[in-house]
Amino acid sequence: MVPYTPGLDDIVFYEYEERHDGADPFARELRLEFDALDAEAATRRRMMSISVHDRIAGRPGRARVLEEFITYAKKQPGVWFARKDALARWALEGPLPPVTTSLTKGGLRPHARAVKVAA
Repeated sequence: MVPYTPGLDDIVFYEYEERHDGADPFARELRLEFDALDAEAATRRRMMSISVHDRIAGRPGRARVLEEFITYAKKQPGVWFARKDALARWALEGPLPPVTTSLTKGGLRPHARAVKVAA
């Protein structure tokens, strides 16, 4: 099972919470979440899950926010974009490293961080 968090689900963000102030808050939330997880990933595994639906995030302004975020995240060293199946295989390759152990042990990718972009 791959973890899911509703905090970065476009339905929750745009539809259920009745946010009518455009796509900027979602863009800000994506970067804040990513930057925090990226900092934590120096000592432990971290994953960022973003759920998007074509009828919601597919609108032009919202799609641009997602495209800009992906471009930003790809520029950061050690970031890995993966589908759920690839992420599950990666996690099963070796034991969970202790918080103080480098992620390079046990066959894991160095400083690998995942952003799920496809189902």
